[in-house]
Amino acid sequence: MTLIEVALRNKLMAYKPLTDLISTRMTPVAFPATATYPRAIYEKISDPEPENTRIHNAVIAYTVQGSTFMSAENVMAAIRDCFRGYAGIQDGLTISGVLSTGQMNQTCDLTVPVYERVELFRVIYES
Repeated sequence: MTLIEVALRNKLMAYKPLTDLISTRMTPVAFPATATYPRAIYEKISDPEPENTRIHNAVIAYTVQGSTFMSAENVMAAIRDCFRGYAGIQDGLTISGVLSTGQMNQTCDLTVPVYERVELFRVIYES
């Protein structure tokens, strides 16, 4: 069975406005030690086992890094745009919706420099 976070990565990697910005630089959980900016990671935060149903309610975090504030913001906007209004079948999973929770974090390390943007998405899907 496909993991929901992998199915969503595959959906994102098929979205040209996003791949125009990051190519294939989206990895699970941690950023590689060296990489070109902008880039993104994804991580499943929660996906409780459903009771008496096959419907899941998962939370996936996307973290974006860019060499400028706007490059990070543009990547996160492309992620949101890809998911906005989406419902369908991806890699055998029936996805009812991918909703931004509005929860986010922004940080900046000027010694690198790198700007980081984190946003959580709630995913309703059936396995």
